[in-house]
Amino acid sequence: MPAGLQVFNKKGVQIVSLTDRLTKVSGVKRFDVIEESGSATVELSKDQHIWYYLNSYAGDNDDHLYEFGPNYNIVVEGGKISWNLKAPNNVNKPCKVALIYGVM
Repeated sequence: MPAGLQVFNKKGVQIVSLTDRLTKVSGVKRFDVIEESGSATVELSKDQHIWYYLNSYAGDNDDHLYEFGPNYNIVVEGGKISWNLKAPNNVNKPCKVALIYGVM
């Protein structure tokens, strides 16, 4: 019997279908300010790979925040995810982004 996870919206339209593997969140790195660089190591099992997602946690009253995506190169190699700043003049500028990463 096939196994997996399917999620449907209120109208009955499928919005997620995971039939071959599930994901696991391995960590969250919060950026309150722009940092120069960093990395995280994730333990991988056979045939797993790292995924990541950028999520803003800025509030309605947060002004003058720098975007994470355009400021960094994000690199995934084997069991390591790393981020390197493209423009060093942005170090310590305000930024409210969470880098959520895991395996699937």
